[in-house]
Amino acid sequence: MTAQQKKPNLEPRVPLHREGIPRQVTELIGELITNDYITGETVTIDGGLTMRIA
Repeated sequence: MTAQQKKPNLEPRVPLHREGIPRQVTELIGELITNDYITGETVTIDGGLTMRIA
């Protein structure tokens, strides 16, 4: 199954109802790199999908 075939099944399950874009990941990485007060964090970038499952 290709990514395009999976997309209609995944988007309704994601609380934000849309696919993320690479820029959103790079913005977070930039913030983590430049902020010297944040240490040892794990950040999940999934539009809230894991919150919905938990």
